[in-house]
Amino acid sequence: MDPAAECALTAGSRAPTFRPRPRADVQPDGKQQRRTRPPRFTARFHEQMGCSVMQYATDWRMNLACRLLADDGLSLAEAAQRVGYENIPAFSRSFKARVGVAPGAWRAQQRGG
Repeated sequence: MDPAAECALTAGSRAPTFRPRPRADVQPDGKQQRRTRPPRFTARFHEQMGCSVMQYATDWRMNLACRLLADDGLSLAEAAQRVGYENIPAFSRSFKARVGVAPGAWRAQQRGG
């Protein structure tokens, strides 16, 4: 796999929530990393993953949302916020577009109702 795409995937899969990062070209140890030009990165990412970076990120967020919604202790608003949505209707629209049903209906289906 392309190193830049692999870095993006592993960083995204470890992040428990979405937070803005101060500088994308500085690693946690303070070292500068080689920057890949966005068009080249997106083309390589699409080659490796078969989808755009945004589609992958949205799918990842919705997969995480499904896991969070399966937890009885979280409200829909809390699950939405944990995957980076402050606007509940926007989260619901995105969830339904990716999963096929509204978040509340998905949760009810998971509970056997």
